[in-house]
Amino acid sequence: MKKKSKKSAVVSVKETKKAIGARFKSFRKGKGLTQVELGEILGINFQHISKYERGEFIPTFENLIKLIEHFSININWLLTGEGTMYTEDKSQYTITEEQVARVIRDEDEKLGEIMDILKKNEKLKLAVYEFLQTLKQGDSAIKQLQRIGQEIMMENMKLSGA
Repeated sequence: MKKKSKKSAVVSVKETKKAIGARFKSFRKGKGLTQVELGEILGINFQHISKYERGEFIPTFENLIKLIEHFSININWLLTGEGTMYTEDKSQYTITEEQVARVIRDEDEKLGEIMDILKKNEKLKLAVYEFLQTLKQGDSAIKQLQRIGQEIMMENMKLSGA
């Protein structure tokens, strides 16, 4: 008799951000706005809008408030997918403390995992630091990531004796 595997009811932070990003994009396109136009309304550049839509970031609390004020968007829908995209019922605009706490807790947990990894590997810590410095200088992030990836692969090969 085969055992049935249970799917985890827990949704990853990455999946949650991607889902929020997809709803954010759907909202923007439904309004007929470009990323530049929406960015101007929110007071941010179009690259931030793009990152929201790709699920790299979630909108800040300040930007959520601006979305409510300008578009009557249902924030519960944006963050959870529940309800309708727009609402006139002001009670629908509330974000529960639990929703905010969950997002913050998940982000802190992932950051903690990354920090634990970096504490254990000095070369990786240095590589991440160099990468962040490169981004500040405007160098190609892809080239820098490739170089770091090659260095890590070489180090792993040395450690495994290959």
